[in-house]
Amino acid sequence: MMEITERTLSEPCEGVLVEPEGGSAVGVLVLAGSSGRIDTDRCRVLARAGMTAHPQQSRDFIHRLSKDV
Repeated sequence: MMEITERTLSEPCEGVLVEPEGGSAVGVLVLAGSSGRIDTDRCRVLARAGMTAHPQQSRDFIHRLSKDV
């Protein structure tokens, strides 16, 4: 099983960044569904498969995007 690391982020997006040891060339943004649950476990699965993953509330992400447009 691939070793992973988890880092807490505060800027520009709050949350956690999960990545394989040594990093990755592939990044995945995992948006929460209608339940609003942040799916850190799914990010861990993706990181063990070699991807960097960041869970995010979809409404918060869309709000940030709309401010940048």
